[in-house]
Amino acid sequence: MTTLEATIAKSASILNDAHIDKAVAYAARKLIERSYAAGVEIRLTFGYRSIEEQNKLYDQGRKTDGKIVTNAKGGRSYHNYGVAIDFVLIKGGYDMKADNDQDGYSDWMEVVAIAKALGFEWGGDWETFVDNPHLQIAYGYSINDLLHGKRPTDAQQNAIIYKIIQLEKRDSYMNELEVLRNKVELLDARATAIEKRLNLFGKETYAKDYTDAAEAAKNVGMITSVNDKSKPELNILQMLHNVHLTSPSVVNLLKETAAKDGTKEEKKK
Repeated sequence: MTTLEATIAKSASILNDAHIDKAVAYAARKLIERSYAAGVEIRLTFGYRSIEEQNKLYDQGRKTDGKIVTNAKGGRSYHNYGVAIDFVLIKGGYDMKADNDQDGYSDWMEVVAIAKALGFEWGGDWETFVDNPHLQIAYGYSINDLLHGKRPTDAQQNAIIYKIIQLEKRDSYMNELEVLRNKVELLDARATAIEKRLNLFGKETYAKDYTDAAEAAKNVGMITSVNDKSKPELNILQMLHNVHLTSPSVVNLLKETAAKDGTKEEKKK
């Protein structure tokens, strides 16, 4: 994959077009970003389209060479009002079965799912003229409404943007929650291992002989006697001994470090 910045740059002319609805442009940029995060790179192929451009496209396959790609004459497409975009997969083109990120899902339908979550209506759901690359945010307006001069208000546009911001906050929260869940699972696994090692529930066998660990601990002043120590306490001594924390050289180093730290704290005071 290229960088996200390079992927966005391929659609910059559409995203930055002054004729495109600001909420649609915002949602389209988020669509590119979120698709990229899901492992799918897309490029916008159409955004705002003038009446003249629409008529030329309508004539394709009818009066000019090419196949028919639209049933909408000039003024009869949501593109003419800056509230629609078309997209294509950078790897896979218009192949709706492509799975270039190899996650077991159609790349195309991954993009569609992301688009719908952002508030887009998908042309692939239409019954009369299925338009799989087409996405739009129509604000509840029909083509006739737009033909007669109705346009999205600032409040309507801001509401779309606000919903997307809230969606991103929720996703961020869910990601943080997943990180915390993984940390809890890791800590739980560690706790289980410690429980087994210390035999807190009496299911494991303790070390049979603590002689070496107890002797080493006595030599460095950790304990004075083993007679008053419980099995979990003796097991802890054994664990410390296993990682050489009952070694005189290690204990002396720890004492020296502690003494230096104490001197530093005194100087601060």
